[in-house]
Amino acid sequence: MAYSGGFPDDQELLSPRVSISWNVIGSYKSENVNFKRSIECHNSSHSYHDVFASIASTNDDYMSPQSRDIISRMIAHINFPFELDMLSWKRRFDRNNTIKPLNSVDDIISQILEVINGMVVSGRKKVDLIVEVDKQYTLAHEEYQAKVQAIKERELTEIRRNLDAVLLRELARVQNQRQADMIKRAYAEQCRRIEDEMRANNISQERIMDNARFLEQEAIRESFDQVVNRPRPASKASIQALEKFVLEDKDGGSSSICVICREELTACKVIRMPCSHMFHDDCIVEWLNHWGHTCPLCKFNLPKEKKHGSEELKRS
Repeated sequence: MAYSGGFPDDQELLSPRVSISWNVIGSYKSENVNFKRSIECHNSSHSYHDVFASIASTNDDYMSPQSRDIISRMIAHINFPFELDMLSWKRRFDRNNTIKPLNSVDDIISQILEVINGMVVSGRKKVDLIVEVDKQYTLAHEEYQAKVQAIKERELTEIRRNLDAVLLRELARVQNQRQADMIKRAYAEQCRRIEDEMRANNISQERIMDNARFLEQEAIRESFDQVVNRPRPASKASIQALEKFVLEDKDGGSSSICVICREELTACKVIRMPCSHMFHDDCIVEWLNHWGHTCPLCKFNLPKEKKHGSEELKRS
């Protein structure tokens, strides 16, 4: 496929200047027509600028043997990862959607030069041509499925690597062991969910990769927000004034889980907020000192650390 539309001309050039960009794509598809998604196995780009500079001053005929030799050497330089056989040619902006069979690489060269020559004859001085070579392999369905699975495993490994890097950055910021354990469990759950989706045949690899990128971008964004836009912590006085006691087994009642670390509240030191919600003492102190002045459950506001003016105790 070739296209040249959308690029600006430059009539101030003394002679035509031709640039050619090649997009080389290889993909697999299943012989089973019910599986329409192709699997990309190669994608590369190759750009060549002012390709006829050596002959433009003496020869304006872009169908000449010299021009053919330049394009031929260009194709050899690209070193395509597949044979250029069973070829067809299509102009992207052809309203008739004409597909022309080609017999050889020489036919490719002829088509490229025909497009370039036509643009130069029409008066263009700046010619930018994109040639897209798309090679499709049809596989037995079993082989196709094996390649799909191999790609999923590679992507899953990359996703795990990205999530592990984010996890290490998050853990480096916390000192409380319960907070660290909470973060580890959250990431383990994310990895498990992604693995389940990756192994499901009805979920596209593109969607999984988008999800993984979103998770990493979200973690990075939140990390930035925590540094730049972090809420002011609760005041030291308000934290010290919170009700502290040792919770016996029988006192836990139905609310026996600390929502910060997701561990049981039993036979341990706890703090009860003015809103009556209870947490491990070190969990809630860490929370109020580093993650804002509100209750993790109901957003009850403790007085903020003083900046200007007086503290206020209010419920949002």
